[in-house]
Amino acid sequence: MAEFHRASRRRVNAFAVEERYLFKHYFERDAVFAHLRPFYEHSQYRFDVPAAEFPVVRSTLAEAGYALVEAPVPEFVVLVEQYTAHPDDIFKQSVAQRTVEGYNAFLLRDEDAVTDAVREGAVRLTETDVENPF
Repeated sequence: MAEFHRASRRRVNAFAVEERYLFKHYFERDAVFAHLRPFYEHSQYRFDVPAAEFPVVRSTLAEAGYALVEAPVPEFVVLVEQYTAHPDDIFKQSVAQRTVEGYNAFLLRDEDAVTDAVREGAVRLTETDVENPF
């Protein structure tokens, strides 16, 4: 993997969902993306890595200067009542979306996205009695 140049450690949250790891990040260098291409879901704009492949992907990203961190799913889920307006850019920041108990649940990529969504009217999953849909 000599084509990588060590960069500062950048955190990328990965979420364990149904024996897979999901994450969303824009990798600026083509060499990094080339290694991850087999796991990229174009329709969802995210990476979907089988659990068995996760250690290799984590190692590959570490060599490129990224810290792929398994993040606790519930802390990154926000809820918006169904049939109401969504916060700006929530789909862009969303790693996954599901409907549960009259809400649209969004698993967001990082804490900044969660903070922005809450500021615009979303509710953190951890502040409700709704079960984790992921």
